[in-house]
Amino acid sequence: MLDIDLLAHALFPSWWDLSLEGLGRLLEVAVIGRHTANGDALTAGAIFVRMLPLLAQRGVLTLEGALRLQRRGALVPSGPGAKGGGLAGP
Repeated sequence: MLDIDLLAHALFPSWWDLSLEGLGRLLEVAVIGRHTANGDALTAGAIFVRMLPLLAQRGVLTLEGALRLQRRGALVPSGPGAKGGGLAGP
């Protein structure tokens, strides 16, 4: 499953605000109907569409490539024995 936050972290590792609002500001996407299923899905979709050219510049042209990239950008390590991680805000 694609995760907008993980893709964003891989594309913008120094951007600390990975909320829909923060990514909307970064990518100039209007946040619509926040905290509703429909609004959040539409906003996440619009953010993803803005990410597509940036992904293509990195050679990510397939779902498999995007999944690989988001695994590399994971905020919290996964797998046996993984310890917590994450980003700190300003």
